[in-house]
Order: sequence, then structure tokens, then C-alpha cells
Amino acid sequence: MNIQEIYELGLAQGWDEDDAFYLAQIAWAESDGDPHAVYNEPSDGSSSYGIWQINSIHLPKLIEAGIILSAADLADPIVNATAAYYVGHH
Repeated sequence: MNIQEIYELGLAQGWDEDDAFYLAQIAWAESDGDPHAVYNEPSDGSSSYGIWQINSIHLPKLIEAGIILSAADLADPIVNATAAYYVGHH
């Protein structure tokens, strides 16, 4: 995804323009827009997934909230956007 598509994804999720702009920049810096990006953190053994690089520390709460069934779900840009919003607000 390019940065414009990420921005539009945020808007489609109901984010206001400022949040969508800011969070698109974060996503671009984190993953270059690659929905399948995975980063394994050697210092603590955690992993981060998708466009917004949702860290594995959040997986239990995302599963509990019904947003994902597993980390693999975070490769879907819409699910990743939903997870990013959830993590940012909880």
C-alpha cells in the first residue's frame, strides 16, 4: 500500500483527517505499507505485524476483544487498522 492508500484506509475506519494523516505517516515509517511485514525484536522476543506493526504483547487483548483470532489476521490492512485504533485507545 502507498501512503495515500493508508491514509484513505484510516478515513474509511472513521478516523478524523488529522489522525489519519498522522497514523499513515507512522504506518509508512513502520512497514513501508507492507501488510505482511513482520519484525522480530531480538531484545525481548516479541514480534510486530502488518502495516502498523502491532506488537505481539497486544495479541491477547485483541483476541479477547474479538478483533483477531491470531497474529496472521493482522496481515489484513482493515484488521490491522482496527487493531491499531484499539491499541491506541485502550
